Amino acid sequence: MKPLYKLFGALIILNLLITTIHAETISEEIHPTTISEMTAQVIMGGNGKINELKEGEEVKLQILTFQNNPNQKIVEIQEELTINDKKIKPTYSYDEFDNKYVNFIITENGKFVYEIKAIIETKTEIQEIEDYEIKNFEEKIANFTTNSEKIESNSLEITTLAKNKLTQKSFLESINKTITWVNDYVEYAKGDEFKTYYLLQKSSIETLLEKKGVCDEFANLATAMLRANNIPTKIIIGITFDGKEWGNHAWIETYHPKIGWIPNDPTFRESGFVDATHIKIGAFKDITQSLAKATRPTTTNITLQTQILPKVEILEKKYFEEVEIKIKNTELKTNQWNELKLEITNKTNKTINTPLNLKENYKEILMQEKNKSILLKPYEKKEVTFKLYPTIELQSNEIAKGKLTFNTLSAPIIQEITIKKGDKIHEGTIIINDITPITTQKEILIDITATNYNNNKGTIDINANNNNKNYYWSEEIAPFAKQNFRKTIDNNNSKVQILVETKNQKIEQTFYPTMQKISIKEEQKETTVIQKIEPTKDTPQNLLETLTNSPILILFAILPAIAIIIIGILLTKKQYI
Repeated sequence: MKPLYKLFGALIILNLLITTIHAETISEEIHPTTISEMTAQVIMGGNGKINELKEGEEVKLQILTFQNNPNQKIVEIQEELTINDKKIKPTYSYDEFDNKYVNFIITENGKFVYEIKAIIETKTEIQEIEDYEIKNFEEKIANFTTNSEKIESNSLEITTLAKNKLTQKSFLESINKTITWVNDYVEYAKGDEFKTYYLLQKSSIETLLEKKGVCDEFANLATAMLRANNIPTKIIIGITFDGKEWGNHAWIETYHPKIGWIPNDPTFRESGFVDATHIKIGAFKDITQSLAKATRPTTTNITLQTQILPKVEILEKKYFEEVEIKIKNTELKTNQWNELKLEITNKTNKTINTPLNLKENYKEILMQEKNKSILLKPYEKKEVTFKLYPTIELQSNEIAKGKLTFNTLSAPIIQEITIKKGDKIHEGTIIINDITPITTQKEILIDITATNYNNNKGTIDINANNNNKNYYWSEEIAPFAKQNFRKTIDNNNSKVQILVETKNQKIEQTFYPTMQKISIKEEQKETTVIQKIEPTKDTPQNLLETLTNSPILILFAILPAIAIIIIGILLTKKQYI
């Protein structure tokens, strides 16, 4: 007799009378957080066209390239540009942030392509990070605590956010909370939205308001929060793997007085480290500074298209061995929430903020909180619970077989599960995921995210008190849905008390807006303009005195110089592409 079974999605459903269970096989996949060491061949490049370049003139392309760092070794590298079948080798330069550039000098018109091909070794060592009380830094480091184009760290919106979300004095708590909160708060854009965000670079305030983006947006918001808390933070650009494909990526580095710059990735929930799929290219104060540059004569036309996706081939890889996971129960029941318990153990003598991901292998199994961050002390064990809800329909004589994949600081853990028909209807609850008041000069936007884990619609009740003025409203949330609700109230620079209630939960939060610092400069009654000219052999002292006493002569003296400078700028104009 042939086994009776049917396929439901990717789960295999079998008759209970069958003694041999045929479970699907899951081929090895790479999840970035699991990789501690990697050797890869990386190719990135671009193309363009030059027109109207005259004899004796030149175009200079300046493009970021790979270089060694404590976690990255360039084994070999080739960099060249080809135009009209001629190959051009680069010269090299470095910018104010010590980023390395290849410089291609082009002296003829035509179409060109450039390619940077390298064998790169990356290695991640999770280090013990000693906490310290946040303080002021020397000017060079303190530069990375200030505002920039896409990172409005001194804005009212961001300073209030940091004040209410972060621990003001603890470096480690601020880092861990920022990485976790940004990862939870910002939804990663998918489909057509991914294409839109991939080509844009939204600022930290835009990301705070839109709650959606790709790596740039995650990095900008996290950087803004940390800088607002006086933690020096850089934007890092490079290449990484998202679990499906390789792509350009942005993450951050935070400064520690004893260690130096420590990498973190809010997109991947990695705090105090980044995994070895991260290939670093450059570090900047603002992501807009990472664009390729071209210097050309004003009469010359140039187009430059950088390659959207890099090509990466893994030659060797090694998994982390920092933690161990044991699954305690593997049987689930349909149409009810099941608690899947596991034990996670830190195998090292270091404290680790461990990312833990339960991969969505099946659309028929709903999950609560599939991404977690587990703080583990040296050799500590903790019990972690995931809640799963199988939605498939089974008869009493049927079971379903499937596999769950857990990704953390180890090789992927693949666990077989059994699903049986549930014998009761289990009501889920509504969970308040986050309450974030967003402050502007005149208003406070109360942002609430909630998830209904019930198969019936539910209601949440919100009450806000602002300087004895009450705001009350209710919101309806659909079954098995995660929704966002917003309400605007007046900002009178006093504390706001927020109460959110559901059938099973009551959350109170007190929020303190910061006041916008506005500096007013009083006009001076008398204004004196002094221009100091140092005497030289060509500037006699009596001429110096004459110029000092005659501002009109100074004006006539500098006008020709200004004209010469303007002409020079028009002849050779820098264009940023």
